[in-house]
Amino acid sequence: MSGTRLSATTTVIIEGKEVHLTHLDKLLWPAEGLRKADLISYYHTVASYLLPHLAGRRVTVTRYPEGIDKDGFYQKHLPEYAPDWIRRYRVPSSDTQRGYIDYPAVDNLATLVWLANQAVIEFHPSLDRLDRPGYPDYAVFDLDPNPPATFADAREVALRIRDLLHRLGLRSYPKVSGATGLHIYVPLDRVHTFAETEGFVAYLGELLVAHRPDLVTNERLVARRGGRVYVDHMQNRPEKTITAVFSVRPLPSAPLSLPVTWDELESSHASLKFSLAERAEAVRRGPLFDPVLQGGQDLKPLADVLAERLKRRR
Repeated sequence: MSGTRLSATTTVIIEGKEVHLTHLDKLLWPAEGLRKADLISYYHTVASYLLPHLAGRRVTVTRYPEGIDKDGFYQKHLPEYAPDWIRRYRVPSSDTQRGYIDYPAVDNLATLVWLANQAVIEFHPSLDRLDRPGYPDYAVFDLDPNPPATFADAREVALRIRDLLHRLGLRSYPKVSGATGLHIYVPLDRVHTFAETEGFVAYLGELLVAHRPDLVTNERLVARRGGRVYVDHMQNRPEKTITAVFSVRPLPSAPLSLPVTWDELESSHASLKFSLAERAEAVRRGPLFDPVLQGGQDLKPLADVLAERLKRRR
């Protein structure tokens, strides 16, 4: 499929499944001339790197059937018209009249391509998996620079977080969000609750604020952030999801959320901006995030601090 000019409507066979592709010439990024076919082709290309980060999780998607210039919407429940061969994860939910949500099991290429044909631009997986809910695979530092703070400021904060984590003996892996900020993943064995991982990120955020109050903030209200980089610890909550690595963003120029290296973040010459047209670059970076799903770390160095924080919250 990659590099092939698809007709406006076609049917393809993927892993033995019939996938009907429609309105392939629909412009999803009108200013850039990027069509739905380009989106499908990109996800087909990066599937082997993306799918492991979606499999077994609650995945919320964002759809833009009329392109990014029109209103899009979030979707959790798999539509009733979805083909029977797409598996569902039925999760109880008090937020719906039906009492549950049927999340799509995004664990194979055919499902990924079918969703891309639904003009799914973004994938937002949960931080935990359904075979052990409530125990995330990783903690995430979500760094959001608030103007006039810039991406360069987010880089500086990211490097300070890396150094703190290194002192604790923890490996970490950064990616660009595809918007204005950065995400730093700390892979963990699935032995910590969300309350513990949120407390961990909040604690390190507080250390950064104490050391550089001119650069870092943990203020929830945007009006109080004062042009600093916001360290969002609340991203580590059970109900939260985060933009998947290798996901496209519904923004001008069709940016990608891709892995980067710490060496690149240290270099002021690396632009670290990627677009949908750069499939080869996305594939080249594919293996960089493999260690995120391998666990092998825990928060024992901060066990006493986290226990005290949880005690104060009760």
